[in-house]
Amino acid sequence: MSPGIRDKTDAERTRIMDKMEGLRAGVAEMRSVARRLLIWADDLETSFQNRETEQAEMGITEPVHAEKRKKAETEDTGNGKPAGETKKNPALTLSEVRAILAEKCAKGFSTQVKALIESYGVTSLKNVPAEKYEELLETVQGLGDADAG
Repeated sequence: MSPGIRDKTDAERTRIMDKMEGLRAGVAEMRSVARRLLIWADDLETSFQNRETEQAEMGITEPVHAEKRKKAETEDTGNGKPAGETKKNPALTLSEVRAILAEKCAKGFSTQVKALIESYGVTSLKNVPAEKYEELLETVQGLGDADAG
């Protein structure tokens, strides 16, 4: 049977107690870090929820993959022209406009995109008249240019 702490000398007891205090301090620090991580995780989750809510309010729900869209635009159609040039003025669809606006929102322009949609007297992209899509996109594409200069 191993001797208990009472059987130790004062120096040994002090050394053991110091180690125990160090362990307690380490555990307390770990708990503090865990609390901070939980707070950060909650903040991040809230941020994502707020962003999704903003996009839902604007009627933007489809994720955008720039590379996929770019590939589709430059894909050869067999007639020597990229896919985007097969028609003279193809009519924009709601999903195409939604995708482009979602990309701008992902780049940090959510507030400006929402304001542009509201400038048409509506609260959601789905309520913007289809004949205004081209005009809307021209304005939205200028958002990135304004910050670049």
